[in-house]
Amino acid sequence: MMNKLVVTLRVAALKSNSAHCHYHKAAAVESKSQWTEGKLKDCLNGQELADKWWTNSSAKHPGKFNLPVVSLPEKFSAAASVFLHDYDFAEIKDIGRRLKNFLHQRKPITHQQYAITRMMRKKDQSVTNPGDLSFSFDKLANLKDELTIGHYSTGPNQTGHKPAQEEKEDSKHWKSVLYDDIITAAYLSQFSAAGYASSMRVLAEIRKRLPDFQPASMLDFGSGVGSNTWAANELWSDSIKQYVCVDSSKLMNGAAMFLFSGGKPDAFLPGIFIRQHLPISFSTTFDVVTASYTLSEMQLPKDRENIIRLLWEKTDRFLVLVEHGNIYGHRILLEARNLLVRSKIGLGKSAKHLKKAPKGAHVFGPCPHEFECPLLESRNSCTVSQKFRIPKFAGASANEDAQVTFSYLILEKVTDDGCSGEHRKTWPRIISSPKSNRKCVSCNMCTVGGMAENFILSKNTDSKHVFNLMKKSKLGDLLPLTKK
Repeated sequence: MMNKLVVTLRVAALKSNSAHCHYHKAAAVESKSQWTEGKLKDCLNGQELADKWWTNSSAKHPGKFNLPVVSLPEKFSAAASVFLHDYDFAEIKDIGRRLKNFLHQRKPITHQQYAITRMMRKKDQSVTNPGDLSFSFDKLANLKDELTIGHYSTGPNQTGHKPAQEEKEDSKHWKSVLYDDIITAAYLSQFSAAGYASSMRVLAEIRKRLPDFQPASMLDFGSGVGSNTWAANELWSDSIKQYVCVDSSKLMNGAAMFLFSGGKPDAFLPGIFIRQHLPISFSTTFDVVTASYTLSEMQLPKDRENIIRLLWEKTDRFLVLVEHGNIYGHRILLEARNLLVRSKIGLGKSAKHLKKAPKGAHVFGPCPHEFECPLLESRNSCTVSQKFRIPKFAGASANEDAQVTFSYLILEKVTDDGCSGEHRKTWPRIISSPKSNRKCVSCNMCTVGGMAENFILSKNTDSKHVFNLMKKSKLGDLLPLTKK
C-alpha cells in the first residue's frame, strides 16, 4: 500500500505575524518535472515581479473564469413553463430531488473493477452481468433500498482498491435510468438550470482564452433537454450554423425540440438537428463536441472508452466533457484524459499502454500539465463551482440562487496544419477556494510540473499585489505567472 505524501509548502517566510495565519494542508505528489517559470518563491524576489506576474488589475486578471450568476435564457424559461404546466409540481420536484441524489451517488465500474468482475464470473457463474440493470419511475420510491449509500470510503492510507467481493456488490447497485415522461419533466424542472450553468462556465473559458475562435458546428452527445446547445448559442450565435443534438431518449429529444421551438414542436428549426444516434459517416466532423453528464450514464469502462474514441474522431478542435462534481465523475474524466492524452487504459499503476492510441490530443483545461493527476491516489477530486439563478418553473422565489459543483475536461486537437497550441497557459490552476484573513491568504494549486501544492502568502512580508491577486481569485481560476 502506497503511503500518501503530505507536504505543506510555505512560499514566503512569515515573520512575527505568521502565528495568526490559518491555512490547511494539501497532498503534494512528487514529480521530477519543475515549473517552467521557476519556483513560485523565486518569482517574488525584487525586480523579477514585473516579468513574472500579471501586473494589471488583480480583480480582472486573465485567469479568472468564474461567471456572475448565470440565468437561463428567457425563451428557454418561457417554453419550459408551458411544457411543465400540466404536471404536478410537488411530484416532479420530489422525483427530481431523489433522482439527483441517485445520480450523484452512482458508482460506474472502473477498468480494474471490471477486470476483477470478469475474473469472478469465470469462477462463479452466478455473478450477473453488471450492465443489464435499470430503473424507471415505478422504482424510484425504493431507491433507498436499492442503493448502498456510503458503501465504500477510501481511507487516508488506502489507494481505492477494494476486495473482490465488494467489487461484486458494487456492480449490483448500479442502475441506468429510463427517462419516461415523469422523469423527463423532473429532469427539466430540477436539472436544466444547473446543466446550463456548468456548460456556460466551461464553454466561456474557451471563448475567453480564444476570443478569435469562431466555431461553425457543434455536436452535443447525450444532449438531454439541450442545455449545451443553448449555452453555445449564447456564446457563438453569430458563427455556429449547425447544431446536432444526440440523445437515445425519444422523450428527452421531444422536450428539447419543444424548448428550441418555443412550444411549437412541429416548427422547422434551420440548423438544429435532433437524433437518437450519432452520425454514421466518419467524414462528418464538428468544431466543438460536448458530452455533459453522459459518460457516467455508462457503467462499463469499455463502453465509455468506445464513446470517447468516437467523440474524439468527431471533433476538429475541441472535445468538452462535464461530469458530476465528486470522485466518481472526476475519475471518469481521468479515464478519458489518460486514453486520449497519455495513451493509457485505466488509472494509476494498473493502467496499460495502448499500441494504437488516438493522436493529437492536448489538455486545454483545467489541467496546466499532461502528467498523471496528482489527486488520483487521494480522496480529493478536481471540481469547480458556478452560481445560477433558480428559474420560476423550478419553484423558486424571486432572485433565488443556487450553486452547481462539477468536474470538467477540455481537450484540444492539434494537428500538423492546425493550431500551434501556443495559447495554452503555463499557469497553475487553483484547485481549492482561497482562504484568507487580514494578514494571510492560502490555496491549493495544481502546477505545470504535475504537483498539487499549498501556497501561502503574507500581506506584510510578500508583495501586496501578488497577495491581492491570489485573494481575489476563485476555485478553478488560473493564477497568472507571466504576462498575457
